[in-house]
Amino acid sequence: AGDEPLLLLYGGSRGARTLNAAVSDRLDDILARSHFVHVCGELDYAELERRRATLPPDQQRRYELHAFMGDRLIDAFVAADLCVARAGASTLAELPAVGLPAVVVPGEFSDQPANAAWLADRGAAVIVHNDEVPSRLVDEVCTLLDDAERRSAMARASRALAQPDAAGRLRELLQAV
Repeated sequence: AGDEPLLLLYGGSRGARTLNAAVSDRLDDILARSHFVHVCGELDYAELERRRATLPPDQQRRYELHAFMGDRLIDAFVAADLCVARAGASTLAELPAVGLPAVVVPGEFSDQPANAAWLADRGAAVIVHNDEVPSRLVDEVCTLLDDAERRSAMARASRALAQPDAAGRLRELLQAV
């Protein structure tokens, strides 16, 4: 990959259809700026694989498509320079654990809007709401892919949120109680 950034889009175990559609429409813009690891879920995999096949060979090499990645997703998180993800509870731990800046798209369920705001308020993420995805998602991603300094600042902010000793601190708290 050299100095080119690596973008990871992870829509969760079932993928995220609105995210998949938005990036499919603008693959040229994304692949002009980065290598792209796209974990799309099973529902959209066949259609996205057909879309990938229409790309020129140099772009195909830059676009790695997976229905899911299992344990290899950890390696993708570590290697990535920017992540597009939902804002589930695990995302709050995963992104800071590797200091990964993100564009988060909270689902309108559970605590995702609050989770996204927590990351964004601390400078670790940019929020794009579901209804904004078609018009804003790829523009935000491209802006960040083009701005290594801003990604670096977001990565530092993300890393500062990590609590790798959380289990030990919880044990101490429980013992104290």
